[in-house]
Amino acid sequence: MEVGDKHPYKRINLGTHNGEFHADELLATAVLVHELKPLGYDVHIVRSRDVDYLNETCAVVYDVGGGRYDHHDREKVFYPNGVPMAACGKILNDVIMSGVMLDSLRHRLFYAVEANDNGYPIPDYIETSKLAFVSAFNPTWKEPRDNKAMFTRFIKILPVVLQIYERTIEQVKADIQSFDIVEKSAKILDGKFILLKRYCSFYSYAQLHHEVLGAIYPRDGQYHVRLSPTFKRKYETKIRFPEEWGGKSGQILRDVSGIPDACFCHSSRFLSTFETEKGAIKACEILVGGINE
Repeated sequence: MEVGDKHPYKRINLGTHNGEFHADELLATAVLVHELKPLGYDVHIVRSRDVDYLNETCAVVYDVGGGRYDHHDREKVFYPNGVPMAACGKILNDVIMSGVMLDSLRHRLFYAVEANDNGYPIPDYIETSKLAFVSAFNPTWKEPRDNKAMFTRFIKILPVVLQIYERTIEQVKADIQSFDIVEKSAKILDGKFILLKRYCSFYSYAQLHHEVLGAIYPRDGQYHVRLSPTFKRKYETKIRFPEEWGGKSGQILRDVSGIPDACFCHSSRFLSTFETEKGAIKACEILVGGINE
């Protein structure tokens, strides 16, 4: 993306449509602000449906006008997963160079926003929209809807969207860093479980290594066993703890599991906790044994 040539004094205008606002153009604005502010630009938002005016006064125009960063023409651009691109995704493509970072940001934040803005169902395997709240900041029918009032509301919610975008970047960076930690950690039970010395996200590794069913890690004075998602549907894991364990804790769980230091099993059976690493490993052995039967 080439911007700034028209603005040698570091002021830069970003143009999008006026009227009601949506998560798409707010997220697109947040991406641009995140990139431009550290470069010393004085960023100004212009909201209008006068396309000639926007093209004349703004360095980047998006979600309006039929240009590079609009998505309202009939010939939509689709991701491989079937989600049509919106303005925020088109801009993200031009500012994020890392393939891993780009893919992770799409999954964590962008796909849901883009699907919703295009009127498409959100795929089951991606996270629900973190920006669904944006529509609530548009005025009701009883409140002022003139351009000034709408602009004020847009600017008021923009810092919140920017914080969510930047926080998501930090989450993705942590996931990328955790990949190396997980890769170097011990693998037990024929590589089906990862034995971590401290908690970190193991999902990215498990997504690439289909044999990985879960991980053991110490946390809050206990040893947790968390099972790997299928990455196909929300909340679906590759395997689950036995049905009779679900929602049990304390002595009741110890009795039904046969593990003396069992503490708790989530009712959805994707997570269990134990007093010792030995107990956690025993639970994993039971799971693997059930698969092999």
